[in-house]
Amino acid sequence: GQRLAYFYPKERLIQAAQRNYIRGYMNEFEAALYGANFRDPENGYAAYIDVPSFIDHHILVELTKNIDGYRLSTFMYKPRGGKLTMGPIWDYNLSLGNANYLNGGNPTGWYYPQLNTNDYPWYTRLFQDAAGFRAQYNERWGQLRGEALTLDYLLGTVEEHTGVLGESQARNFQRWNILGTYIWPNFYIAPNWDAEITWMSGWIED
Repeated sequence: GQRLAYFYPKERLIQAAQRNYIRGYMNEFEAALYGANFRDPENGYAAYIDVPSFIDHHILVELTKNIDGYRLSTFMYKPRGGKLTMGPIWDYNLSLGNANYLNGGNPTGWYYPQLNTNDYPWYTRLFQDAAGFRAQYNERWGQLRGEALTLDYLLGTVEEHTGVLGESQARNFQRWNILGTYIWPNFYIAPNWDAEITWMSGWIED
């Protein structure tokens, strides 16, 4: 039930050999993932995907509750001779509480249960590998929480970018006078820039 779109080469430019190759690779990957020996590191899903990239992708979607995550604006690529890799991370405007549907405004709880199986492919099966994928996920989460995903680092990043954008944001809202106005699909409508930053920082902390 999934539709994957070619990004590079474009649909009108991709050669038949390229199209057939990547289609065959994806079919082999899914056959391994949903096969009886999917946990086998040599013959299962791990032979086809870059597992750390899938883990990081999942963590970032869940951390930010990115409404377009797992579906729509999800990119992946396959290096020559390499495995299917998630990335680049893309399209996070409907994240960090900036969505009034699919529980996007709520800073707690998982995002993925809001989606149906068509919008949340592969991961349900991957997490069934408790000794493999799930164990690596837990380890990666612990590592990131001690480094790039500490609360101090996250809020410090917000503060740093706020400083960089402080002057340009004033010109932005002079041209587009939208502060204090509902713009789809805002969950929170702040009266000014500072209130927007305070609310988003609180969302991250919560």
